[in-house]
Amino acid sequence: MRSLNNPATLQPSHSRTSLLRPTRPTPHHHARLATRLAITILLPSATACRDALVPLGPTHAEARANAADLLRALELRFGVIQLDPALAAARLKFARSALTPSRIYGDTVLWTGANDSTRTLGVGSTTLGGRYGLAVRAATSLREPGDYRRNLQLRRLTPDVYEWRARDELALGSVRTSELRAMLGAAFRALEANGEPALRVMYREGFPRTTQAMGRLFTLDSLRTTPDAGGGAEVRLVVTLHTKRLAATYPNYAKYLEKYLSPAAFGLSLTDSTNARWAEVRAGRERLTVRFRVADGALVPLTGPPRAVPATLRTRLDVIAKAGIFRVGMRGLVGDVALTREAHDLGFTARFRKEPDWILPPLVEQMINSPLKRPFAGDGVTLTYAIRDSAGAPTVSDRSYRLVVQESAVLRFLGKLGNSALSDFRAGAEREADLFAAELWRAMRADAQTVELPATAGQ
Repeated sequence: MRSLNNPATLQPSHSRTSLLRPTRPTPHHHARLATRLAITILLPSATACRDALVPLGPTHAEARANAADLLRALELRFGVIQLDPALAAARLKFARSALTPSRIYGDTVLWTGANDSTRTLGVGSTTLGGRYGLAVRAATSLREPGDYRRNLQLRRLTPDVYEWRARDELALGSVRTSELRAMLGAAFRALEANGEPALRVMYREGFPRTTQAMGRLFTLDSLRTTPDAGGGAEVRLVVTLHTKRLAATYPNYAKYLEKYLSPAAFGLSLTDSTNARWAEVRAGRERLTVRFRVADGALVPLTGPPRAVPATLRTRLDVIAKAGIFRVGMRGLVGDVALTREAHDLGFTARFRKEPDWILPPLVEQMINSPLKRPFAGDGVTLTYAIRDSAGAPTVSDRSYRLVVQESAVLRFLGKLGNSALSDFRAGAEREADLFAAELWRAMRADAQTVELPATAGQ
């Protein structure tokens, strides 16, 4: 299968966030959707302050240019794209066979590479006819903001056990990891130094387009900063989802969120080896609440004296979602998170080695056996995310994961259970979700170019 060079053959996508991923609209799908919405809310909220933009470059002009490149890359990555016909067809096959990979393992047309046990598919970004698109292709060079490549591998371990591996890389432009770290520190200092009224004025006046774009779906109900005697300030952010308001512009996306995300409940926490809590996120009944504490531009534990973030943390995920007439989910998905904080490498690796408590329909619970335990055996499920820079090359967002699947009747059932949600998402909701995200990043990029930066900073 080869990429096509005729721009007329490209087909509109549909989200890159789900492209060729071995997943279904199960609790994991809803958790990722909630996470995506959380990022959509929190990243603009954290950076919608003029002081946070200043560290992105040694001068105002360079800071603005780096911000523009970064946000343009995110707009391309999360906006509406084009897929060549070969990739569009492959995407459908992967979606249908994510939990039963034996169906596609022997497909001689689907893969771009194969050996005795491993199948490989390469995907890369391309610009044809002035449009950003993705195609099945060999390794793509990452030069310009938004350049993207993906390597997906499927390895057969035994006749019914398969290992998925994937790596995604996205060029972010010239901004350095040290500058991104400094930007986050500046945002934390702004939160610590200002109360809610001042913060609301800062983002509404400094980032009016971003505020308007976010307002199609979200309202910021509370942004409370509470100074404490131990040093620093606790931050509590409460955001409400308004699907009916979104329906005026993106009716299919609004309908999907109301049907699947509104009934869902989601919880995520970060703790350390002493059980001290560092951050927590809770979502339910269309409301998202985030709690954390900052001191001197850094994240500190929610209670006790301020101290540096340790090298390892533990995360716990709980999620309950709706799938057809059933409620499904999991409690206590625990992962060990190792942080990377090098000069040119910022990120983490999370490993999940313990099976959670599943929430499944009664008949399915009786079928649970090794297939649902298998992903957590050995090295478990692994997720790595990093932002890296190097001399003479753009800074790159680098994400990879590893997941082992053992085929069974349970997984086939769960795959079928997700069909209706997947169909609903692709029947208009997916494209509108991408349009909404693109609108937000575009608005933020415009605001970043016009906001008045402090005169005391580098010029």
